[in-house]
Amino acid sequence: MGDMTRHFDRREFKCKCGCGKDDVSPELVNKLEEIYQYCSKLPTGCKCIIVNSGCRCSKHSVAVGGKTNDAHTCSIAADITVYNSDGVPYAPTTIAAIAEHLGFSGIGLMATNVHVDIRNKTNYVNAHWFGSEVTGENIDTFEKYLPALPAAKHKITVMYDGKTIIETEV
Repeated sequence: MGDMTRHFDRREFKCKCGCGKDDVSPELVNKLEEIYQYCSKLPTGCKCIIVNSGCRCSKHSVAVGGKTNDAHTCSIAADITVYNSDGVPYAPTTIAAIAEHLGFSGIGLMATNVHVDIRNKTNYVNAHWFGSEVTGENIDTFEKYLPALPAAKHKITVMYDGKTIIETEV
């Protein structure tokens, strides 16, 4: 049980340089929880989401290849890896598609993880960006990678004279 949501602790988002910056946006953490819930409904499930990078001070952001005022320094971004129930990471394109479906406005593909953020017109310099952090190209949409959720099952019970005669799931 996390201290921010069911699956996330504030410490996961702390700047890796040791400066103590950990003012992660609660809205971001709630959106990450939505990714966890979506993946939990997939046949392969969700074991965990690892936050590889969350909040960053300007100095650390530059040291790891970011900018002094990027979405991480604004505490609205996380680089994540999502693992299925067997401990196998989901493809970054799959997580990017799920993030787009759930309304993330900043998504960047990386080699093994995904940058997600909740940028908008008031909290960041541009309100939308989808792209590859590997190639630098912009991407219009990730929707072709969105995995379909299994159809919901419904229980049907047929009773006659107070006795169950048929019970099935459809």
